[in-house]
Amino acid sequence: MPRMNVRDRESAGRMAGSRVALLVITLVPAGQAHAQQAPPVEPATTPSRAAPQQGYFDLLAGLTYTDNALLVPSGATSTSIGTAGVDVDYQRRSPKLDLQARGNVAWQEYLDNAFPGSVFGRFDGAATWGLTSDLFQWSVRDTLDEGIADPLAAPTPNELETINYFTTGPYLTFNFSPNERLSFYGLYSRTSFQKSPFDYRIHDWGSIFAHRLAAFSTVALQLDAAQTRFDRPDLASNYTDRTAKIIYTAAIARTQVLVSAGYTVQNYGGPSSGGRVWDLELSRRISPAASLYVLAHEGFTTLGGVIRAGFGASVSTETNIGAVPRTATPSPLQYRLGTLGWTFNGARTSLSLVGSLAQQLYLQHANFDSNLATIAGAAQRRLLPTVALRLQAYRSDTRYRNIDAAVIDTVFNLSLLKQFRKVGLSVYAQRTHQAASSGAAAASLGLLARSYEENRVGFNVSYDLIGQRSAGAAMELPNGPVGPTNVAPRR
Repeated sequence: MPRMNVRDRESAGRMAGSRVALLVITLVPAGQAHAQQAPPVEPATTPSRAAPQQGYFDLLAGLTYTDNALLVPSGATSTSIGTAGVDVDYQRRSPKLDLQARGNVAWQEYLDNAFPGSVFGRFDGAATWGLTSDLFQWSVRDTLDEGIADPLAAPTPNELETINYFTTGPYLTFNFSPNERLSFYGLYSRTSFQKSPFDYRIHDWGSIFAHRLAAFSTVALQLDAAQTRFDRPDLASNYTDRTAKIIYTAAIARTQVLVSAGYTVQNYGGPSSGGRVWDLELSRRISPAASLYVLAHEGFTTLGGVIRAGFGASVSTETNIGAVPRTATPSPLQYRLGTLGWTFNGARTSLSLVGSLAQQLYLQHANFDSNLATIAGAAQRRLLPTVALRLQAYRSDTRYRNIDAAVIDTVFNLSLLKQFRKVGLSVYAQRTHQAASSGAAAASLGLLARSYEENRVGFNVSYDLIGQRSAGAAMELPNGPVGPTNVAPRR
């Protein structure tokens, strides 16, 4: 798709496309996740909500030793890091209230005061009151992630900042027949930055007409309009966008699929311009023990939309292998993504492999347009009913073509997991290597890529407040790709 015509791009600034920086917090591991969009906040399509609660909500504590606390190329110093927080992967459904939450948030304290204590983590939670068979529903969703202003900097606590994306609003649904319904929605969203002055809000409204084609398939037409307003309009241009798209979903036997296609028009920083938007999400159980997942996406989004999409990325909650600190930028971007994932879950052995290619083209600050390739793998063996051994590997390659810079991250992690009745214990060793390079274009902007190596060993303890995790949990695809018929815009 051709890039949008926008006003002159700024040649300087510290905002950038995201780079994978392998950030570590000492949390007890959960099953491997796979790339997909996080579930939207709006009501689910199925009127019945008889499913019981699933998952867990845990308290966490841990201690980690690192041989390179400052993530420097030479003159490394060692230290210990203590952590305390929560880890959650939980769903609860009742006749009127649907709750979903996933993520981990912890306070981390460097015991030699190399960095001040800080909160670090990733979280995505949603609540919906009401059924799609009701006239009125209300949705709330909050997403928390880490950001970084300089994509070439090492991801130390001094460089990171918390980014929070909050959305809420009502749905009015008119059910004309068992097979047809029309929904109207009005959503308010706000994205807040801990350090960067890029806070913005979105007023979003639209309609969705859905028609059930058969028992397991639905087609819908969505019309959407949104206004984005910045607290500091001198730093970023306010803009509006309008989108129309057709969405098809189906769940047939071992296959789930979502296909959408449409067109969006924006007036960011000048005359209106637009382009196509489309999605393909497919999951299929190819054998009793193996599943395959495919995702393809092209469209325009904001930083908040990238953050929420990132909750489908391949991330280990023990070490946050694969976690991406989002670059702090107010600019909307054109986002292309392709992902292929595979899992195998045998009686005692689980395997996982996920590969992804992504491209980010910013409507401002084009210095940091990026191409990102990632591959993540995991192998897990249940040694005893409550004891498992897990090996994880991750590699990312990010190229910033406009400033002649590149960052390649490689991580290996070996963990031993033990689950008691309510208490979980894990010990792990991890090695991280970052190879980075930058040229004169990056230097002219005051940016310098930095290579480093780091080794960590640590242990973690968890306590189940709600539900119970399993030491050898299967590495299933979480939730599946097919979202509800009331599909929210991906902002």
